[in-house]
Amino acid sequence: MGGPTSAPFGTASPSPTPTALTPTALTSTVSPTPTPTVSTPAVRKPRLPRVKPPQRPEPKPTATKRRPPPAPARTRRPPAPARIVHPGSFCSPPGAVGRTRSGTRMVCGSRGGDRARWRSG
Repeated sequence: MGGPTSAPFGTASPSPTPTALTPTALTSTVSPTPTPTVSTPAVRKPRLPRVKPPQRPEPKPTATKRRPPPAPARTRRPPAPARIVHPGSFCSPPGAVGRTRSGTRMVCGSRGGDRARWRSG
């Protein structure tokens, strides 16, 4: 067990000596190869247009106009209280309308040139 492969830890084993490289040795071992000079036109990459990131639509400002108030709902007016008239009594103006106590419709009018009186109509 005493060979170079079975050396115990801590003992030096023979190693190959490094060869010293001199500047002349470097240039002699590496021969420069001439690079061909080919002129190629410079190719530029096309620039892509800048795209803005999508923006959230801003809410439109609300108008400060006041809306007109809604029109009042149309309701039927109750009929004007009927004028209570007595048949045959004088009246004016001709064409006026009235009602008797029993609800009969009467119209003020004249016949034959006399004064206007309430008549059924």
